[in-house]
Amino acid sequence: MSENDDVDPEQYFSLCTGGLIKDINELAFAVEYLSDEELNFHVNEDKNDFSSWIRDIFKEPLLADEISEISRTGDKKDIQVALLKHLVKKR
Repeated sequence: MSENDDVDPEQYFSLCTGGLIKDINELAFAVEYLSDEELNFHVNEDKNDFSSWIRDIFKEPLLADEISEISRTGDKKDIQVALLKHLVKKR
């Protein structure tokens, strides 16, 4: 499955605030608007929900690993840039 495929609604990413993200493209833009609290809920020392979702739903292990690594050392802009670069490469 690629990020351009239709994902079943039960596979959408559900933000802690109730918002839904359908694909990697939407995630790339949503990351910019997440509060620090929202980001820390989904990405912290114990888990990385974004990386897991990318790996499990879109079968993109390299991108998932990259997002996981960036999340340890970077900020949400770095995550967004990696997602957008990935999308451009896939076109």
